[in-house]
Amino acid sequence: MPAQKSMNAGPEQGAPEQGRKKRRLAFVLLLVLLPAAGGALHWLLLNRQPEAPAYNPNAVVGALPGKTAEQIEAMLNAQIDETTVAFSINSEPVFESGEAEGELMIECPKVNLNNIRVTIARDDTGEQVYDSGILQPNSYIYSDSLQTKKPLPAGSYACTATVHLLDRDTDEEKGIAQAALVITIER
Repeated sequence: MPAQKSMNAGPEQGAPEQGRKKRRLAFVLLLVLLPAAGGALHWLLLNRQPEAPAYNPNAVVGALPGKTAEQIEAMLNAQIDETTVAFSINSEPVFESGEAEGELMIECPKVNLNNIRVTIARDDTGEQVYDSGILQPNSYIYSDSLQTKKPLPAGSYACTATVHLLDRDTDEEKGIAQAALVITIER
């Protein structure tokens, strides 16, 4: 009797073809999803909101001490609107060392309609050495330490203080004012 041949294709014969189809499908899905994921990541990075500055916890409510009655009266009589800013800052703060506090005397007077934030940068390098955080009207920072990666060595540093005028409700920047100052580190 002749030997019978089975024409029935078992799972062994169809499995390699199914595996290739699955790999092809996975490869096509990868080609489609990878650029989409990259595009989504790119969009998220571009549209990320910068971290808003925080309110300074060291700010003191009230007027900066040491003002004369005439200075206080002049400030109260100043005509302030939404686009102007009144402020005061020590133009020659002295720090005992690069790690010590110095008398910055930054003030956001009561007459302001908006908040302020003061940043100080060195003129020679552009390095930001101080950020006050947000100050509300009728508050001040009498003394604070610099915020540098490593303490500044002894010497005098020409700097620029930038006063950022911030919307009182949204903290959105409405304008800036600048003032020159010289920071002195004694030792």
